[in-house]
Amino acid sequence: MTEAQRIRQDRYRKSAKGQATARRMYLKKYASAGARAERNAYESQYRKTPQGLAKLKTTARKYLYGLTEAAYQRLHLNQDGLCGNHACGAFIELNSRYCHVDHCHRTGRVRGLLCRSCNLLLGRLEKNKERLEGLRYYLEKTNPPQSTVAETVA
Repeated sequence: MTEAQRIRQDRYRKSAKGQATARRMYLKKYASAGARAERNAYESQYRKTPQGLAKLKTTARKYLYGLTEAAYQRLHLNQDGLCGNHACGAFIELNSRYCHVDHCHRTGRVRGLLCRSCNLLLGRLEKNKERLEGLRYYLEKTNPPQSTVAETVA
């Protein structure tokens, strides 16, 4: 192949028509029903491995929250590996199924990491603030006041 032919071929490959042709050839070779089934089987097996699962979670966090792996690890480090709810204080392991990214559903802003229990509770109560206030009132009304040790002795 001469230099002029190579340059012409490179230009064609970079053109829209050349890219469309290359795409059709790729699909003909790799997107047949058998190849697709083989690729899907491989991917489903890969997702079950620890590396595949970690990659899947990383991709999901990036897509859903715009959170890179470095930002996710920094968030975990800033919280000292604990649940973002200070009243809970549960230790949450990075990349475990109990470590949830808490975010505002209105703005999409990431607020922190929560344990599974706190994330579920917040998700239920955040939508209905009146119910939260009602439960707080219920607990105050039904729980007797705590007596101190001095009152018990006297």
